[in-house]
Amino acid sequence: MNIITPLLIPTNYGDVSQCALSTLPQRFVLGVNTGHTGSDTLSTEACYHDDGSSNLVAWNFEGGHVTADSTQLSTYGLKGWYASLTNMSDAERDAKALEMVERRYLPDMVVSAAQSVGSAAVASATYVDIGHHVNLGYLEPVVSWFAQRSLLSKLTYVRLRRHRYATVRSWMSMSPSMTACGDYGSIDHLAPSAGLYHLCAAVHHAVLPVPAGVWERLDTVQRNLWFIDEIEARWQRVVTQYPSMGRHVIEWCSYDDYDAQLPDYAHLIGGPGLAPQACKDTTSHHQNWTDAVYNDSYVASRDEEYALLMGLKEVVDGSTVWTVKGQSVLATQQAVLCP
Repeated sequence: MNIITPLLIPTNYGDVSQCALSTLPQRFVLGVNTGHTGSDTLSTEACYHDDGSSNLVAWNFEGGHVTADSTQLSTYGLKGWYASLTNMSDAERDAKALEMVERRYLPDMVVSAAQSVGSAAVASATYVDIGHHVNLGYLEPVVSWFAQRSLLSKLTYVRLRRHRYATVRSWMSMSPSMTACGDYGSIDHLAPSAGLYHLCAAVHHAVLPVPAGVWERLDTVQRNLWFIDEIEARWQRVVTQYPSMGRHVIEWCSYDDYDAQLPDYAHLIGGPGLAPQACKDTTSHHQNWTDAVYNDSYVASRDEEYALLMGLKEVVDGSTVWTVKGQSVLATQQAVLCP
């Protein structure tokens, strides 16, 4: 396994503990998703109409984050930092992740909120960022940080689940195709083809473990299916550990499904004064429903083999059934989400 040299965490803003709690936004609405699920639209101010009575919203999206790259505001720095934690013990990895949350992630959000609504208004604002950069080590330590300080009521996570096969097809239809692993031993891991916020079981710590020898047998489609399931496994672990955490779920199989859920989402972040409106399509590069190669039948065949190799399914008396391991990620499965 090739592990990237750990990156230093710059302290541009100082530790968040140096900030008074009164300077934090009133609420944080963050996202858990794989990308290519509509997260950009949920984070884009232009996609919503304010009638003048809505709550104050500080908008941001993953591209605006400082992500542990000491040389530039690079969205790739975070991926290298997270890979550097892989061989650590759970306790060491948790401590490093919490340090990152305190020294970079939360201060970054506060600064972004101040830039969006003005420093004086931060404390009354709802900070919104549904980006999937949270996949790279942020989800659990963020929840833990709020819970430890009895501030969990400030935090809501939006769980986005999209048509399983359409999500894979979307990644595969890009040029180059987005994959769960690039060459993590060289600069090539920074290439878009490695998947900007994709996880790789050969490099990153996995909550949904891949049996020995299986990762090498999975093709690109199947590795992408694993990534979808890995995010679900992480989500389920957090929900189990923090059942009182605020959460809002959006599941969709067609664009009509997605659009129908936007009013409730707008109400969640802005109150009754905020409503969705037509905006520049933020998912145009995600739309490939008719790809002749990666059609539903083909992806389903790869999915079935993947599930058996992973131990998510097993054959009992001639019938294929879900295992206990498979039950943990059932919500993302095509037969459940978009039958």
